[in-house]
Amino acid sequence: RFGPVHNSAVIITADGIVSQYDKVHLLPFTERPPGERLFTALGWIDPYRRFILSVLGYIGTGVPASEVRLLSIPNRKLPPFWTPLCFELADARLAREARAKGARYFLNLTSEGDLGPQIYWNTMAVSVLRAVELHVGLARCGNMGISCVIDPWGRLTHQLRGRSGSLWGESGLLKARVPLGPRTTTVYARLGDWPAGVAALVLLIAAAFAIQERRKLGKA
Repeated sequence: RFGPVHNSAVIITADGIVSQYDKVHLLPFTERPPGERLFTALGWIDPYRRFILSVLGYIGTGVPASEVRLLSIPNRKLPPFWTPLCFELADARLAREARAKGARYFLNLTSEGDLGPQIYWNTMAVSVLRAVELHVGLARCGNMGISCVIDPWGRLTHQLRGRSGSLWGESGLLKARVPLGPRTTTVYARLGDWPAGVAALVLLIAAAFAIQERRKLGKA
């Protein structure tokens, strides 16, 4: 019998698979139907799966990993790195977890298919954001999308272009060094999003007080 089906990135040497990362955040419907536990509890899981199959023509059977794991190359003095698969790079929680575990650079393996240039540029912008907020080097390898290298300050250092100069849709080879981020982390890597939540709460309280004062002046 086969075990769970994962979407994975692996490092293979003469000794076989020596390091493996299994995708944590699966794409809804494409890789795994969302809400399976709920529909199972309600007793509707079979009709739910039949509905997805009738609409999409297939049903994803992927199993998510429970945690972020870093890849490393045995017998090499290289720091471990994270390989977010496809849109996983947009998940700030996973990126912070990888940085906390010691990743100083990310390698994003992605295939954005026929979603078009708007998505290609959007995911590119997300990549720049991740590099800056976590201070890591980042390389993108896109089967369909933009392949490039970004330094920890968000600067685009290398891009892969095809023979016509296009950034996507053509094969090519890009050889470049991926800059490492420092061992020290950023404030965002340590604290996450809660300072922004506190700031939003303070703003709402201030707005409520301002509205109340205006009403008092109006009554006076």
